[in-house]
Amino acid sequence: MSLKQSKKKFIISGLIIFVTSLFYNGLVHGVLLKSSYDPIRHLLREDMSQKMPLSLFATLAISYLFVLNFTKWSKGRGMKEGTTYRVINLNKN
Repeated sequence: MSLKQSKKKFIISGLIIFVTSLFYNGLVHGVLLKSSYDPIRHLLREDMSQKMPLSLFATLAISYLFVLNFTKWSKGRGMKEGTTYRVINLNKN
């Protein structure tokens, strides 16, 4: 694989993980945990929308760090290795 192809693959992989993370967080926090947040709404900060760009940047950075980490440590075993890697890292959080 050429350097140009691997850069393209790196960029696309990071963007896919970023978008997936946004949808996953929206589903968990916006839908599944919404009823749990209602009783403690008065304890949450009201100005969190001002911090949205920082949150998006952090999510994007973590997405690309995940891809970088995987590319450095993977052994080239394909989809099975990638899925296993994600499940292991998901359980570490």
